[in-house]
Amino acid sequence: MNAKFIILIMGRSGAGKSTYYNKYKDSFESHLYLNNDSVRQSSDNKDFSIQGRLNAAKEMTKRISNSENELVVVDMICPLKEMRKIISPHMIIWIDREFESFYKDTDKIFEPPTEEECEIFVKLFNTV
Repeated sequence: MNAKFIILIMGRSGAGKSTYYNKYKDSFESHLYLNNDSVRQSSDNKDFSIQGRLNAAKEMTKRISNSENELVVVDMICPLKEMRKIISPHMIIWIDREFESFYKDTDKIFEPPTEEECEIFVKLFNTV
């Protein structure tokens, strides 16, 4: 994965991650887009325990590694710092909207990302 540049678009459920991606996807050069909902569905991962979430992050890294694209955009809630460490993004775009999502269990464990977790950190407020 070292030769790849990984952008993680993250935030709570319903924050606008996919909307943000769809709005700006043409500005990304040739890239692989990985949406966590789609990846979970195709890998039959319906486990939202901590281990299930970590497995989802590991599945992302597997798909990133198997990709020939140099740029990978990951669209994922990614509520745990440990998940972000597994994915190891170079850039985090955090869609930070103040609201309760549909998934209270995810809201309870959500650990806000920090600038120390990546090379480039962008925090967007209520942008979508």
